Amino acid sequence: MLTSAREVVMVRSLLDEAREELDESGLAYDPNLPLGGMIEVPAAALAIEEFSQNLDFISVGTNDLLQYLLAADRADEQVAHLYDLQHPGVVRLLRQIFRSAEASRIPVTVCGEVAGDRRYTRLLLALGLREFSMHPSRLLEVKRVITQTDIPRATAALTQWLNSTRNQARYFPASIARSVTANSLAHIARPPGHFSLIMRAVDQPARGGRHGRKNT
Repeated sequence: MLTSAREVVMVRSLLDEAREELDESGLAYDPNLPLGGMIEVPAAALAIEEFSQNLDFISVGTNDLLQYLLAADRADEQVAHLYDLQHPGVVRLLRQIFRSAEASRIPVTVCGEVAGDRRYTRLLLALGLREFSMHPSRLLEVKRVITQTDIPRATAALTQWLNSTRNQARYFPASIARSVTANSLAHIARPPGHFSLIMRAVDQPARGGRHGRKNT
């Protein structure tokens, strides 16, 4: 769990030492192996710019991030009801993470149960997410939601929801973002841009995501 950019600098130093040892041993390795970091602590989420200087990509671990952000352990029945991805504070923090990553030109993905939960797919799309890391069993249903989502409409709905002073609608109105209706399947609008559905089986050793990425 990264909390300070200094930790990444230390990891970089250790990797440099490992490379020197491999060179001395004559062992082959990828000199351009990308280094990524998990964003699971609120302090790290608010310091993406600092982390981006020494990381090649970041992955947002929503399970732990929400727990620390809301002070609610989902495994604790007494406070589990407070564990809410659609809490306005959580939504604003995720939006800030994605915007900071885009401004820093560093790829960002979301892992954890949220990425594979189709109930939150349109919300994540509206926030700017374009890469999802999930269990393969969730791939098709999430892909279906993506192909049926009008991103500009979803973004507009999200902005209106966040700016609502009365906040009558507690949850993000995902249905507003749908471009497909029961009467006309021709209205399906495939969202522009690149989408990456990163598949990772939970019962298999993690390989670091796309292109052999490695998380710290």
